[in-house]
Amino acid sequence: MVILSDLSFDSGYGMRFSSSKLLERVELTNGQIDALKNLQDYDLSFITERLVDDINLPLEAPEQVAYLRQLFDRVDFSLAKNIELEFRKWFSLVIIYPHEDFVPSRPVDMYWHYLVLHTMEYSHFCKAVFGRFIHHVGAREAGMDYIQNRKDETLSRLVKLYGPLDQEIWGTKANPGCSNYSFFDSSKQ
Repeated sequence: MVILSDLSFDSGYGMRFSSSKLLERVELTNGQIDALKNLQDYDLSFITERLVDDINLPLEAPEQVAYLRQLFDRVDFSLAKNIELEFRKWFSLVIIYPHEDFVPSRPVDMYWHYLVLHTMEYSHFCKAVFGRFIHHVGAREAGMDYIQNRKDETLSRLVKLYGPLDQEIWGTKANPGCSNYSFFDSSKQ
């Protein structure tokens, strides 16, 4: 086993989601370490760049783009890279805690939706990182109390692992309520 605090991950854009200042130490198997490295190394630039490009399309842009356009005063490459980084952090929870359910922020969920729209690439991503397909599960059937609990636990785990949250991506402006959340459902995998 390796301790997560011994690892550091580079998002590929000069940003780090580093675990050097972790408040929580986590023991990992070699398989989890490989999956985290694969998550770190997987090239998501085509999604991030396309997301920014699609922001400038007329109103027929995909719903994920329209949501981000509505939420933020700007959706530039810097913001898109930050959403990608938070997407990677959120998916790292799925690797580190494989038997728990986690709720992404709305911007992270929109990034996930956008990746899922590119079905072949999403399939490649899942196979490269997880060795299997990860299903996107809608949250409505889980119940709001359960989703709120899992949202709170997601935020708590992210803070414990990575320090303060990016409030632009995880704060209340980006996450009004939780009525339309989707989540990683470990029982469905």
